[in-house]
Amino acid sequence: MKKKNIILIAAIALCLAACILLLLVNVFKLNIIKHGDIQLLNISVKYYGNFNSVKAVKIYDVSIRRGTFELTVDKSILDNSKEYAPYLDDLNGDGHNDILIPHSLDANNSIRYALYIWNNENKMFEGYNDLADLANISFNEEGNLTSFSNLHNVIFEAQANVPKVYENHRIITEFKLVDGIFRMVSKNELIYYSDTDIYCLVTTEFDDKTGEVVSFIEDWLNEKEASEIKFYK
Repeated sequence: MKKKNIILIAAIALCLAACILLLLVNVFKLNIIKHGDIQLLNISVKYYGNFNSVKAVKIYDVSIRRGTFELTVDKSILDNSKEYAPYLDDLNGDGHNDILIPHSLDANNSIRYALYIWNNENKMFEGYNDLADLANISFNEEGNLTSFSNLHNVIFEAQANVPKVYENHRIITEFKLVDGIFRMVSKNELIYYSDTDIYCLVTTEFDDKTGEVVSFIEDWLNEKEASEIKFYK
């Protein structure tokens, strides 16, 4: 009788643990399910999420956590981790390794990356919004990441009693490595104005040292012309 009680208590405890796990993952959206672990020299990249998808990465130096970032990673990327492995190298020429993590494939089957830069002052990797969705990456002979592009899709919703001025605002920014710092050198914005049913392509170029605007051009386009704009090769 005592043995049956122990078994019953153990079964109830397991059920409660499973319920708590479901609650943490589905209700509180905690990324506690481990999906993968990729080792790069002394650095390991661990992938976490819910039961079905990866929503975060944690970067460790041996057993010390050096960064936790929200990042949605396609299952196809993780399933082919040898082909799409993270890239660890000194990407900005400051003498410290940074990390480039593939996270998805775009419509042209090109890899999209998130870049995390090492901060030697706090001994942590740091992520930035402008470095979270990169394409068109280029390296020099030393392995430094010399330039890349970043695409944002922004949908503006109409608010009560406020006319919708524009929607489907697409922004692509191009960055270049200058003196160890990634500086924005150009920005292209494709904006759709719903009240006039017309598109505007705004092209802005910046001085890569001062950040000042050196060129600003607006091109007004119809739907066909706008559809031919290719942000990524």
